[in-house]
Amino acid sequence: QDATLDATSKDAVTGKQLHATNTSITALDGRVTTEVGTLNTAITNSANTINTRIDGVDTRIGNEVATLNTRVDTTNTALVQALGGGAAWNNGVFTNPTFTIQGKAKNTVSDAFIAVDQQLGAIKTSVSDLKTHTDQQAVSNLNDAKNYADQQTTTALNNAKGYTDQKTTSTLNDAKSYADQKAADGKAYTDQQTASTLNNAKNYADQKAADGKAYTDQQTASVLNDAKSYTDQKAASSLSGAKDYTDQQTASALSSANSYTDGKIADVQTQLTASNQFVQVNGVTDAQAASATGENSVAIGTNTVVTGHRSTAVGVGNQVSGNGSGAFGDPNTVSGNGSYVVGNDNKVTGDNTFVLGNNVDTQAKNAVVLGNDSASDRDNTVSVGAKGKERQIIHVADAVEDTDAVNYQQLKAAEKSTNNYTNERVNALNSAFNDYRMETEQRFHKVDERFNRQGAMTAAMMNMSSSAASVKGQNRVGVGAGFQGQEQAVSIGYQRIINDNTSLTIGGAFTKEESSGGVGVGFGW
Repeated sequence: QDATLDATSKDAVTGKQLHATNTSITALDGRVTTEVGTLNTAITNSANTINTRIDGVDTRIGNEVATLNTRVDTTNTALVQALGGGAAWNNGVFTNPTFTIQGKAKNTVSDAFIAVDQQLGAIKTSVSDLKTHTDQQAVSNLNDAKNYADQQTTTALNNAKGYTDQKTTSTLNDAKSYADQKAADGKAYTDQQTASTLNNAKNYADQKAADGKAYTDQQTASVLNDAKSYTDQKAASSLSGAKDYTDQQTASALSSANSYTDGKIADVQTQLTASNQFVQVNGVTDAQAASATGENSVAIGTNTVVTGHRSTAVGVGNQVSGNGSGAFGDPNTVSGNGSYVVGNDNKVTGDNTFVLGNNVDTQAKNAVVLGNDSASDRDNTVSVGAKGKERQIIHVADAVEDTDAVNYQQLKAAEKSTNNYTNERVNALNSAFNDYRMETEQRFHKVDERFNRQGAMTAAMMNMSSSAASVKGQNRVGVGAGFQGQEQAVSIGYQRIINDNTSLTIGGAFTKEESSGGVGVGFGW
């Protein structure tokens, strides 16, 4: 009889029941074998697909990492080129730049900009102080120059007025005395010549009359009466003619002498008035005469000596030995060729140099020295002062050629342009540096986010597998969560124990932006 089959039965099974059980086990074993084959095929296909996807993901990650490394290297290379100062990027190692500002090394752009800003502030303060000092000096020099000019003008005007009055009175007295003397000399000469001519005519007439009378008396006594009458007639006629001739010649000579004397006096007066009205020479009694021994040279003034050829000197005590040179004033010394001096107490030894002022001593060649006590010790220069006695050159027009002098207005414009250019370049460098910095920070931020996502997914996968490892059963499902930074990830996995020697595991992790998966097969023996 068939045994009762339940959990509490102690009956012995029959052969029929055992055969039915074996038949069922055989059928179940066939189904398991079929299911295992089907599962193995599915697992193999899934593994191939998952491996393909993993290879693509690995390739993609490798490409992304390589691209990111290339971009980072490019960005850092451009950054160190923009920074300059010896900055370098080599195999992930960054070498800080070194900027030298006023002899001091700065290793960061911030420190360099702070140093540049400090120097620009110092320069701005110096320029402001220089402008204030220059304005104060300009006002002071202008007032001093105005007062000095007014004082010198008043003194010169008074001296010129006194000198002119003195010379006018002296000239008038000299001219009057000269005219009176010449008139007296003319009158005395005329009187002398008139008396001499009259006496000579009278003596000649008397002699001729006596000769005629003697001749008449001697020739013949018989014709005494006729001769006497004739002689008396001729004597009377001769005496009358001689008298008339003498009177006529005397009147003509007197008139000519008067006209000549009047003409000479008029000429002297004209010369004194026209030629010497504005020219006066007044020397002391023991003064040395002027000397001009050079060819075509001119020397005017007491003790003025010109030995140079084609040279000119006007004044007192001037010494000109250079050729083609000149001196106006007193006393000046010019030994350079082609050099000129206008002023007093000057000495010029260089060639082709011009001096306008007083108390100048220069050896410079082809130079121009202007002003009292000015100096120049360099050739081919223009000097308007000396050390400690500098002068300003005012009212200078804007320069238009390369060799023109610039004025303070142009200097300020150039300084402003330079400051603007420097500011623009610094701002452009700041902007470029900020752009590179922001771009680099953004890329690093994205890399950090991706690393965080990768870390979160790794943590989720690890926790998923750990939670499923301790569960007993042929089929296991594990879920895990991971966190890193601001990123979160979830992982889910499935494991099947095929037999004691074989297991299959499939799992994946997910974030908002990325996902990853994996598959594994385990064997044991």
